[in-house]
Amino acid sequence: MHYRKKFTEIAILLVINTAIFVIIFLAYVVVTIEDPHAHMGIQRKIQSIYQNDPYTGYTIRPNLAADMPITPDTAYSLYTDIRGVRVTAAGEHGPANPQVVVIGDSQSFGMGVSNDQTYPYALSRKLGVPVANLSVPGYSTVAALRRLENFGDFHPKIVILGHYYDHPRRNINTCSPAFAVFNCITVPYLAKTSDGTFDVREPRDNQFALRQVASYFDYVTGQGPAYSWWLDYFWWGLRRTRDIFETLRLVNFYPYKEPIDPGVAEVTTRMLFERLRNQAAAMGARPVVLYIPDYLGTEVVPAPAYLARIARDLEIPLVDATGDIRDIKEQDPDHLSVPNDGHLQGPPHRRIAHLLAERIRVLGLLN
Repeated sequence: MHYRKKFTEIAILLVINTAIFVIIFLAYVVVTIEDPHAHMGIQRKIQSIYQNDPYTGYTIRPNLAADMPITPDTAYSLYTDIRGVRVTAAGEHGPANPQVVVIGDSQSFGMGVSNDQTYPYALSRKLGVPVANLSVPGYSTVAALRRLENFGDFHPKIVILGHYYDHPRRNINTCSPAFAVFNCITVPYLAKTSDGTFDVREPRDNQFALRQVASYFDYVTGQGPAYSWWLDYFWWGLRRTRDIFETLRLVNFYPYKEPIDPGVAEVTTRMLFERLRNQAAAMGARPVVLYIPDYLGTEVVPAPAYLARIARDLEIPLVDATGDIRDIKEQDPDHLSVPNDGHLQGPPHRRIAHLLAERIRVLGLLN
């Protein structure tokens, strides 16, 4: 009886797997008949910009010199120095003794624009002091604070945390929102303990997932193995299988998309802002939090009320970019976000730099 039950279970799994294979195969045939090049994406080299890091999950590769495509005809330049700090040109070194350090995710890194269009670069010009941009696309506050630890030899006067609206959600999830083909790219995250508090859990090794991303980009941009029907079907099938599994909720590769309880968001944000304050103090610096709102919908969503409350309680200056982002969305929407990308364009970066510079001057944080 036991063997019959096991045989039935195996048979059901085989039927399900076969059905999925057939569905993906038929979908692939339909798509490639309609558009023979639908599988290939942008025909331009997309360099892998990440490498595995056991402490933060992954980080930016050092000594990058890449043109990152936005459309088949447009790209932006991406350069890093020997430590993975974003710079403006190949061979350039980031500041050895920055007065200001910026940590955060892709919005603070400046994904979609060249370095001279980012708010850390513009802030350096406005203040007349060196600014080091340590941001990494896909990072949460948890990962950003860990990256800051890796630069303990810096002794800035100011540490700016670029706090994008979805950081509270990222902080409690195991997966980075950075692109992955099939496997989740893991990051350090907060998990609730038995006594109801939160502590940091370690990321898994990401070497396989990052190699998979690099291989995928090499193939779809014609830099890897020669095109073949089976290789194309393999990569296309991996991505579509992931989509199907997500839709059916058989797996959750992107748990950061799930809504977060407001109470959990407030508790974890307070905990991390306290760590920001302590880490900045250990470097001899003052912390500043920059809030970047959700502008991707029809309206710009204001910051949650608890954010100002936490900043006030911890005596951390909060610079809220909601008003300036809203103005650009209403008055000049074509210059708000990068086409086919969604990240902020140069004009909002410059407005953010102005906001930060004015607040820093008023508070005398560089004195």
